[in-house]
Amino acid sequence: MPNWPITMNTITEGAIIKASDLEGNFTKLKNATNTLHERFSTLTFNANVNVTHEAINNTSGGTLKYSRTLGLGTTEGQGDADGIDDIDGYTAFAVFKVPTFAQALRVREVTILNTSVMPVASDYAAVADCDTDQDGTGTSIPLEIGLAHATSLTDWDQNASSVPGTQISRTQFQHSANQALGYTHTGTTSPTVLTATPNVLVLAGQHIFLYGRGGLLFTVDTGTVLGQCQFRFHVSIMCDAMVPIP
Repeated sequence: MPNWPITMNTITEGAIIKASDLEGNFTKLKNATNTLHERFSTLTFNANVNVTHEAINNTSGGTLKYSRTLGLGTTEGQGDADGIDDIDGYTAFAVFKVPTFAQALRVREVTILNTSVMPVASDYAAVADCDTDQDGTGTSIPLEIGLAHATSLTDWDQNASSVPGTQISRTQFQHSANQALGYTHTGTTSPTVLTATPNVLVLAGQHIFLYGRGGLLFTVDTGTVLGQCQFRFHVSIMCDAMVPIP
């Protein structure tokens, strides 16, 4: 695909013109003409990822770890095996289908605003990126918002061990980088915004999936109530619509 604007090879007045110079210029013009439909229009898709975990009171008599994930499950306590699938699955939050009358969409840029609201610091002893075992001993899986495409809806397995379909973009909000807590962390400072520039072509008829995975792990002392956790991500997907010119 040519870069716009098109830059031609310079031909100096009175110089001997090589055939390769002319051929190169004509090739650039030819490619530009053949791909004009890629600049036919630019459009933006918007979607929200909203997951709420209700407050929980630790009355166990000891310190426990509670995972709060973007997965299919709700509240999972330490040692709860059901929670493992919730942390490393690929839960779909939005699906966009590239219409068949279009040639394709080119996903140019993904902008994600984290407006999550987490419990106040006095509700827990520690917080970290969650892990596969959801007890602090497994492989860390930070909060992740991603895009992927697949041929049909049935191709998307939300419990797959790796991303279903073909990855478009993958953005992680890491607690270790002060990106996970949203407005709870930022307060009156700048909002937490991360971007990706995948520049990926998705052909007509394909489905684009917006998914979420990963989570946070809170360490809560006995007799302490961990407040409500509200994961909120606003996702803006800017694309070039490749509609053939009749």
